[in-house]
Amino acid sequence: MGYDSRLDTFKTDINLVEYAGSCGYALVKHESSRSSVVMKAADGDKVVIAKSASGHWIYFSVHNGSDNGTIIDFVLNRKGRGNLGKVKGELSAWVEGQAVPDHRQSSLRLEVVPSSKDRQRVLRAFSGMKPVSAHAYLQERGIPPHVLSDPRLNGCVYLDARRNAVFPHRDEEGLSGYEIKNRGFTGFASGGEKALWMSNVLPGDSVLVVAESAIDALSHYTLKGLNAVYTSTAGAWNPKTPAALLAAIEMLPADGKVVLAFDHDQQGLEYVERAREFIGTTGRQLVVDLPPVAGQDWNDVLKSHPPQPAVQHPHNRVQRAAGRGE
Repeated sequence: MGYDSRLDTFKTDINLVEYAGSCGYALVKHESSRSSVVMKAADGDKVVIAKSASGHWIYFSVHNGSDNGTIIDFVLNRKGRGNLGKVKGELSAWVEGQAVPDHRQSSLRLEVVPSSKDRQRVLRAFSGMKPVSAHAYLQERGIPPHVLSDPRLNGCVYLDARRNAVFPHRDEEGLSGYEIKNRGFTGFASGGEKALWMSNVLPGDSVLVVAESAIDALSHYTLKGLNAVYTSTAGAWNPKTPAALLAAIEMLPADGKVVLAFDHDQQGLEYVERAREFIGTTGRQLVVDLPPVAGQDWNDVLKSHPPQPAVQHPHNRVQRAAGRGE
């Protein structure tokens, strides 16, 4: 076997998730998806592992922008110390089945879906962002800090390096892109694809509220506090939007309810009619909840009728009471 082909074999045949596990990295299950696996070492190093379209296992470090590449780079940066010969010796044992059996962990032999370079770029950019419990721009839009720290929305809004509010979109493969919002600016991740932004799903949820934007969804929740899963399409629908909404609806129990909280304008009315076409086939109850005045979205309603500070959502009152031992 030639030199180049052997290196290529290392990149494709050795499960990098499993190899990282042998180096002490643990799976961060709640941050992983079908197209990306997040792992963390005891020293705090955190990596995202994926598969390229060519079948190569690849990774990048969340905390070190220059630490990325294939399994060759992973070993060079951790065990090889720049010595490619040492790397080949280390990885040959894995290809030839000579690795210590305990190192091969069946629980880490995950089925990872290959991803495009665009999706990998989105993953890499998003991996450096942190969830926030308050954001100045959202407060300007009438959304108080306690909403983002609410169990339903905790960890659903992020902050990027430019201090924009970021709303991650996910599809069946995982993170597909993210909406970016700030004063005078609305954007979407370069190379990303719109799917759905979604709040957390809490036990007993049987209602799905669909809004056109994440800010409208947050506004509706601030005003009404429904015990519901909130989601948004980030504006214009793409060909995948109906399927994504159907997947979210299928999470509801058979007697669940879908609330369409679109803008009260021509586009919003068109979305209502499009949604009726496929929601009716699911057996779930459909409720249309548009802003009361034509031309408004739910953030307009929030800013014109801000809720009283003393008002708390039902599950918040329960949690606070539990904290006091009541």
